[in-house]
Amino acid sequence: MSTRLRILAAGAALLAPAAIAQQRTPLPDSLSGAAAVTYVTRQSAYVGAGARDGLWHGSRVVVLRNGAVIAELKVKFLSSHSAACDIVSSTVPVNVADSVRFSKMPPERVTVAKAQDAGPPPPSSLRRMGINGRVGVSYQIVNGQAGAAGKISQPALNLNLFGANVGGSPFSFAIDTRTRTTYSTTPDGITSTDQLTRVYQAALTWADARSGAHVTVGRQYASALSSVSLFDGATAEFMKQHWSFGAFGGTQPDALTMGYSGQIKEYGAYVQLHQSLVTPVSGPVGPRWSITTGGIGSYDGGQLNREFMFLQGFYSDRRLTLFVTQEVDYNRGWKTAAGEPTIAPTSTFATAQVQLASFASLYAGFDNRRNARLYRDYVSPETTFDDAYREGMWSGLSITPVNFLRVGGDARLTSGGTSGTANAYTGWLAADRGLPMQGTIRLRATRYTSVTTDGWLYAGSLGFSPAWRLRFEFNGGLRQEVDPRLDSAGTAPQTTVRWFGANADVGLSRSWYLLFSAMRTAGGIESNDQFYASLSYRF
Repeated sequence: MSTRLRILAAGAALLAPAAIAQQRTPLPDSLSGAAAVTYVTRQSAYVGAGARDGLWHGSRVVVLRNGAVIAELKVKFLSSHSAACDIVSSTVPVNVADSVRFSKMPPERVTVAKAQDAGPPPPSSLRRMGINGRVGVSYQIVNGQAGAAGKISQPALNLNLFGANVGGSPFSFAIDTRTRTTYSTTPDGITSTDQLTRVYQAALTWADARSGAHVTVGRQYASALSSVSLFDGATAEFMKQHWSFGAFGGTQPDALTMGYSGQIKEYGAYVQLHQSLVTPVSGPVGPRWSITTGGIGSYDGGQLNREFMFLQGFYSDRRLTLFVTQEVDYNRGWKTAAGEPTIAPTSTFATAQVQLASFASLYAGFDNRRNARLYRDYVSPETTFDDAYREGMWSGLSITPVNFLRVGGDARLTSGGTSGTANAYTGWLAADRGLPMQGTIRLRATRYTSVTTDGWLYAGSLGFSPAWRLRFEFNGGLRQEVDPRLDSAGTAPQTTVRWFGANADVGLSRSWYLLFSAMRTAGGIESNDQFYASLSYRF
């Protein structure tokens, strides 16, 4: 993972996506929050809203096209204005710039309010001031099987505190800090202890609703600028009905300790043209579009590190959704002396989806971004495989033959990343609508080939909720591969990796949440058992 977060930038969260011809489902009044999808992987979707927008860990998020619900997400990772979500169910593939809706009220409070035909319970004194947050403790253990990789245990504590227009003022703030202690034992019995506290956000924002001006100072995410992640500095933005403008300046924190560092300085600005920000959630929806451009400069110890511009375009109508972003480096000084061209197109991301019919869609994409940070609650052989095969181009088809069942397949040509040049072909099946106990079933098979690897990956999961506030999921898979360079001589051994795991989410009350997770991986170089438990309190 890189410390530079590839945000698909500058205003996708403001726009609604393409419509599809299907029956609209009336949305509950409680789904008052709105945002958009900013990034999609095979199992996860990332949205441009976070704790300061009303989301919390475990939030239910619905994805819309033309007012029709096409998918349901569940928040797994949260910051102030972004969230990583599991794709719980979907009728068609989720796409970048799809609009999302979410409740700013916990689900149990929505239920109580409806039952009593009244508003939610009186908020706490902190919430009346606009302050909310979460504090949690967790414990993780990784055991190498048969002592092959030693043992790691890691207790941790985290605090998320957010304030929006505190006490009716124009000021908001965000604090996200985590501390953990890691105890390690190597296979030969050597022990070590490492303690680390990291501050991911500590920022204060002033906003004027009349002028659309926002100023943020402190440690923050530059979510509206391509290729910029966490930085210490200041951001100023103006958001108008048909255009937006923003600029920032600051320094990158130390990559290892997350402490303050003045080594790398960055500056940037962007401007965007777009349709009106006030768009209907249901009913007839016409085309949507936005055009964003900006420039960013990065300097290491006073010397040129990188200077580039980015251009982003988004278009959506009833049949087509298209999202493209391109970075173009401007090289000078030591870079041109080293043989680099003055103008060099670099990172490219493009995704498109065509709705062939109400039950079928065709999608394709291209991704050669070298730094794309993906938030992972845990790592399995399946997620490791998908991250390795991220860069490249792909195309696929999704079909919904009946209401509760989706089938599809895609082909992917990988041109970079850790997998190198490779081909992968995947077929999948998902049953995740209308099953008993909110059940979900997912099956997948992938055939992949490269110069050094020839193999198959099989994965599946089963989830269900036998009771309110209780959710179980079981998952597992098999990966088999050989080295074709040796296999031609009939001497290549086959590598087999098997894994299986279980998760349990328990809502103890309106504010307390408990999570258990366990996974065993056998075979390959990382045979281990992972155990994770967390307890969190939301206020």
